[in-house]
Amino acid sequence: IPPANQNPFYHAESQTIRIEVSFRNADDIKNFYHESLPALQELAAGNYEIQAASQALIIDSVNKSIASSLITSLATSGITILLLVWLLTRSLPLTFMSLIPNLVPLAAVTIIFVLFGIDLNILTAISAVVCLGILDDDTIHILYRKIWLKRELEEVSFSIFSTSIILTTGFLFFLLSAFQPTRMFGSICAVVFLIGVISDLTFMPWMIDKWETFVQRKNSQQ
Repeated sequence: IPPANQNPFYHAESQTIRIEVSFRNADDIKNFYHESLPALQELAAGNYEIQAASQALIIDSVNKSIASSLITSLATSGITILLLVWLLTRSLPLTFMSLIPNLVPLAAVTIIFVLFGIDLNILTAISAVVCLGILDDDTIHILYRKIWLKRELEEVSFSIFSTSIILTTGFLFFLLSAFQPTRMFGSICAVVFLIGVISDLTFMPWMIDKWETFVQRKNSQQ
């Protein structure tokens, strides 16, 4: 055993002992940090102070922090979109109903996350924000056409469909990347756009027609 002043794993002044532990992957590091390390800290309470450091833990902490801030941005943008839709429809029920077609693809992606064990990180959180920002454009086009102009979708339907297919195809090219997070970002966005266009062109017009029928029936009974 080398003298204390020559031991790279012991710092005499601070009385710090450094222990290096190797893991097969980053998930094992996070499991050790969240499950095993608290038990060790409890056993050493009062005698030793145990701290752990790892690049995987730093990246995980940064991912959670940025994902949390992006979720806040998503909520803020969602409220702003609701306000703009309300100014367009002047109807609170219709405003909240119009949010449903946009939530359908995001809910589908959430189910995919759960089924395949995908963690919420920077790219997955950005995917939700980007997709919501693009999907609400289709909603506003449909609402303007149906509510303000009182006309069927016709060529607008084709425009929305073709734009969504182009976006889906464009993001699918991300799958050619050698960087796994980039592939994940592209596949998530492609799935959201594909489900979103189906939801917007089927559920959204049907929902508006049902609402207008309800309002007309209610007015006729008064």
